[in-house]
Parts: sequence; C-alpha cells; structure tokens
Amino acid sequence: MEWDWAFVWQIMPTLLEGLKITILATVLGAIVAAVFGLVLAIARRSTNPVIARLVGFFADFIRGTPLLVQLYFIFYVLPDIGIRLSPLVAGVIGLGIHYGTYAAEVYRAGIDNVPRGQWEAARATNLSVRQAWIHVVLPQAIPPMIPALANYFIAMFKETPLLSAITVLELMNQAKSVANSSYRYIEPITMVGVFFLVISLISVVALRLLEERYARVDERCLTTDIRIEMASRAPGLDDRPLAKRIGLIILATDHTTEVDFQRMVANERIGVYVTRIPYANPVTPENLMKMRPSLTAGAALILPNEPLDVVMYSCTSASVVIGDLQIEAAVQAAKPDVPVVTPTAAAVRGLKAVGAKRISVLTPYTVETSRPMAAYFASLGFEIDRFTCLGLTDDRDMARISHDEITVFANEAMAPESEALFISCTAVRAAEVVPRIEKALGKPVVSSNLATAWACLRICGDTASRPELGNLLTKPYPEG
Repeated sequence: MEWDWAFVWQIMPTLLEGLKITILATVLGAIVAAVFGLVLAIARRSTNPVIARLVGFFADFIRGTPLLVQLYFIFYVLPDIGIRLSPLVAGVIGLGIHYGTYAAEVYRAGIDNVPRGQWEAARATNLSVRQAWIHVVLPQAIPPMIPALANYFIAMFKETPLLSAITVLELMNQAKSVANSSYRYIEPITMVGVFFLVISLISVVALRLLEERYARVDERCLTTDIRIEMASRAPGLDDRPLAKRIGLIILATDHTTEVDFQRMVANERIGVYVTRIPYANPVTPENLMKMRPSLTAGAALILPNEPLDVVMYSCTSASVVIGDLQIEAAVQAAKPDVPVVTPTAAAVRGLKAVGAKRISVLTPYTVETSRPMAAYFASLGFEIDRFTCLGLTDDRDMARISHDEITVFANEAMAPESEALFISCTAVRAAEVVPRIEKALGKPVVSSNLATAWACLRICGDTASRPELGNLLTKPYPEG
C-alpha cells in the first residue's frame, strides 16, 4: 500500500480533534496529579502514624496496579454504586490519581531536601504552619522537582491512548476509527506516531530550557560580572568591638537572664556574650549538681581564646548546691584569672551594700531545694526572719510567674522586722518589678538578676547610679 497524501489531508481534521482531546486530558490530568500528589506527600509526613501508613499503602496500591485496570474500575465499576462519570472526566481522574502517586514521591524527596534549619527558622519567626509551607518550604522544594515531575507528565501524555478503553475520542481512538472505516492503516497510525513524537520533543525541549533557566539562576548566585577589587590597604582595627566583655553561662531552659542583662547591663561600652549549658528539670539538688561538669566547657565557648572582664553563672539554687568557690574554679579552668560572679555571692554583697543584716527570703522552689539556701545565708551571718517558697519544680514555670503575682508574694514574704527582702532564682522575672516592690515595702529589695547585673556592671567599672532599677543600683560594689 502506497502513502497517500491526499488521504492524510482528508483525515487531518479528525486526527486534530483527537489530538485536542489528548492534550486536554493530559493537561487536566497533570493538574489533578500535581495537586493530589502534593496532598499525598504532606499526608505521608503526618505525625499520626495511622494516617501516614494508610496514605503509604494507598500510594503503593495505585503504583502496583495497571492504569488500565484503574480506568476500567472508575468508568465501569463505580456506576454500580451510583457514581457515573463521563469518559473524559473518568480518564482525567484516573490519570491524575495514578500519576499523582508518583508525583507524591517526587514532592516528598524535594521537601525532605529542604534543610532542617529552614523549618526551625520558620518556627523561630512565629510563622504559622500554612505560612511556613507557602513562604519557606515549597518555594525551595519545588524548583528541583520540576524535571522529574515534567518527565511523569510527558509519560502521562503518551499513556492517553489507554483512554480509548473507556471510549474517549482521543488521538489514538480517532486514528483507529478512521483506519477501520477506510481500511487504510499506514497513514492514520503513522500520523499518530508523528503527533506523539512532535509533542514529546517539544515537551523535552521545554523541559531542558526550564532546567537551564534554573541552572543559570544558580550560577548567578555564585558568579557575577562585576569587577571586584582589593582595597589599597588593610583597615585599622580597634582593640575590641566593645570596651568590656561580660560572659553569661545560663541554663538551656533559661527564659529570663539574657533578657534582663540586655535591658540592665548591655550598652555602648559593655557587651554581653551568652553560652548555654545542659539542664533538665525538675529543680532538685541532684539535678542542680549535674551541671557542674558542664561549667568549664560552657565558659570555654564564650569568645574562645579571648579574655573576658567577668563571667556570671546564672543559677542561684545551683550556686548553693555546687558552691561559689567550686563554680569559680570550674570557670577559671577555661578563662584563667577572670572574676566570677554567682547569684548567691552577688546577693550577699548586695544585701550588705544596702545595709541589711536581718532579711526575708522568697524563692520559687520546693522546701527541699530551699533548705540549703536558708542554711547558706544563715552561715554567712544573716538573720532570716521569714523564708517563703512557692513549691515549683520547673524553671520554665518559674519564668511564667507574672509581675503582679511576684509583687503580691513579695509583700506577703516580707517580715516587718526585716531590713531587706531577697527574691531568689534567675528564672523569676523579679528584677523588672523591684522598684514597684520597694515602693510598697519601703525597704530595699535584692533579686538574683538585679544582684548579678549590679556586680557585673561595677566590676566593669560602670559606677553610674540608676535608681530607676532599684535601690541596689545606687550603691558602690564592696571590695573583698
């Protein structure tokens, strides 16, 4: 049989009509697959193991059965339960679900490739889950997925002849109809092959251009045509970025100390540099003692190999349990000869600076944890008129005590005959309300963070009187 161009032009409108249906089914199926695949990928990341396993089983089932069987089921079986779909709709849904399960794996790989730090950054900036996905995760995950997704959609285009099984008049079905009625197969079947080849080649070229576009974007991030020159000389350097350096060693769970020191201590002369050490609640003498081995390593991490003007260890109850001298020795093992401040030693100096011998004490701890602190102050010659504790065991809860509640408990804890009140614990936000409490009591109040801030400022040579922060910040630092 010879090739007949006249016959080709005669059947071309019919073939083009079939091509239009093929392209429409592919585009609609690709949209369904893209959306459905993304939903599956997100569902497979569910923290609920039942949902994750069910979605995984469904995807494996769809990928493990032929597309033709799925199309038959959607078009011929669903009507038995009252769900009737047109051939085109059934075909689009079948293609979309089938290739959506493959797209889901591409999405999952792209999402897993987003660095964990990006997720943590989204949480740190208080983005909602929806905002994190839309603005952080998907913009980074989708571009690398495009080549793999495009390959699946090209494969979907070439699978559309299967739709003829459910009487969709796509390209292949139209060609078969023409061939069967004219008994000429060479022209319609060949033209179908040409159409599929041309569309596939166009898709491949478009895919390559898309890949090159993203490659050029990456290259622009790494290279530039701008000429870069070295300056004519090296810059002059200050001895230090700031004149004084205060190192803070705080607990991993601490919400308060860093904020208090930025508010009361840090300024244009004094920098505050923080390191955190491991700590696990509850607040008990045994858990407090477990921090001792971490002190030297924690101190070493603060501006390594550079001198500090003072280091403050921010845990009042642990300072009692471990001991002021032992803490000093552990810190100086990493930072030799640096002055070391503990909340307990600073509180003692602060109480002496305000002229207090008889004191009342308020702590957020349990009786068990408070007892060593009462013994500590008594051993240093203070007469304790009243000692009140709140019974908390988690330092994160201690940081959540409101300013109003701190003020109420402070007023209740102060014995009339006492000369000053000490509010213990660096987690408690007492330093912010010391002026308010002093006004109500008419007597000096010393808190853990107020005492350490005062001590660090004075050691760094800051002698400014700041009565707005409390009576203690008007006092000089006693020697010895």
